[in-house]
Amino acid sequence: MSTKQLHSTSIVISDLQRSLDVFEGLFVGNLTTEILFQKYPEIGVSLQEAMISKLLITTAAIFCDMDKINGNETLSLNNLTEKNSDKISEKTKIIFHDIQSQVSGMNLRGLRNSSIAHISLEIAMGNKEVKSRVSVKKLRKLYDLTQKFLSILGKESGLLKENEHMSFYTPIPEDRSPEKFTQAINGTA
Repeated sequence: MSTKQLHSTSIVISDLQRSLDVFEGLFVGNLTTEILFQKYPEIGVSLQEAMISKLLITTAAIFCDMDKINGNETLSLNNLTEKNSDKISEKTKIIFHDIQSQVSGMNLRGLRNSSIAHISLEIAMGNKEVKSRVSVKKLRKLYDLTQKFLSILGKESGLLKENEHMSFYTPIPEDRSPEKFTQAINGTA
């Protein structure tokens, strides 16, 4: 069970890294944002909100969820780590605590719970704001450190055999990049 859980967690983190690439390519500091919001504002806003929701909901689930919810185990990083804590080194536990500190500093759980998953009336009415420090740079750092942690955890715990590897993130090929997508929308590809 734990080997499959390790692989599944790694796949989710790789997917988050890819989604973050797409989000950054479409919405962070380039002409894509201008094209999407000027030419196709409804699509731009909907796409941006959907991507933010996906990134925050999935990231919070992996990094903030309890080991069990309603009696069912979760795919949380804490769950995987707890199951293997007796097999990993103190150095690896320090990496896990660094991950937890990064997550705590971003207030992912609060943001997900009050703005996305449960939409607080106070927040929706503009009477209250969720304090969060989430950024593309912080998420990228978190995902990279987590992949490193998963690899070490897999080796130290014996979940990964000698020649066995996990799913790792690979960048989007240039010919299918968000920039090429934007050029196709704009008719300049």
